[in-house]
Amino acid sequence: MKESLSQKIYLIISSILIIALIISSCVNNRLDLVEYFKQQANVLIIITTFTLVMGFCNKLDAKIDKLDNKIDEKINILENKIDAKIDKLTEIIMQQKN
Repeated sequence: MKESLSQKIYLIISSILIIALIISSCVNNRLDLVEYFKQQANVLIIITTFTLVMGFCNKLDAKIDKLDNKIDEKINILENKIDAKIDKLTEIIMQQKN
């Protein structure tokens, strides 16, 4: 959901910049406006890069959570097996004492 929102924001910003560049070409003082929009395009590139990195981080975080859950499951299984062995050994020791 975060990725689709960031993609929508990117599309809106890029559409605004394209429209602004078209308008600026129709203005007499277009050199100043073109330079301004070039700077804005650099900002857009930074925002896009940040969005892509955040999307990658979110996917990586999800994979880490999935692996963490698998590790927890394996640990629980091992703990249960160890508990069963301890109970069995305790039972054997109690039988030998009697």
